[in-house]
Amino acid sequence: MKKLNQLFAIGLLICGLSFTASAQNSSKDGGSGDVTKMEKSRGADPNITVTSRKNGDGQESRVVDKNSRGGTGCKALFDNHTSYYIYCYVDGKLEGYVAPWGNGQVDVSNGTTSLYAVAEFNDGSKTTWGPISKSCNYQTFELEVYSSYYNWYVY
Repeated sequence: MKKLNQLFAIGLLICGLSFTASAQNSSKDGGSGDVTKMEKSRGADPNITVTSRKNGDGQESRVVDKNSRGGTGCKALFDNHTSYYIYCYVDGKLEGYVAPWGNGQVDVSNGTTSLYAVAEFNDGSKTTWGPISKSCNYQTFELEVYSSYYNWYVY
């Protein structure tokens, strides 16, 4: 009977330690940065490699085919807290845009991911957020955009 109680106590201790370790791993990692306002400029933005997407043009993307096996990998989430339409780039490739005060996400494969957002204006100027690169493995990598700054999170 004494051995049974000891085994039970050891089992509870192991369960408690594993729960504590998993609770620590689920914390949010985040940071913030300043917005970059670009006036009318000549030349290409070095943070953008693909400026438009057309079907059949052979461009590669890290966006995951949801019908494939092996899970969805990471989620790249753009959360727009501005009155601007923003273009959303994942690893320098245009993946879409988000309307004012909206959000959008795409599933991307695991690994280092770079998020970048751009608001373009009629006078040729731009406001940019990022780029920010982080390792993402079966997590959500969020870029939260405000008029004068941005936050990022990996959770």
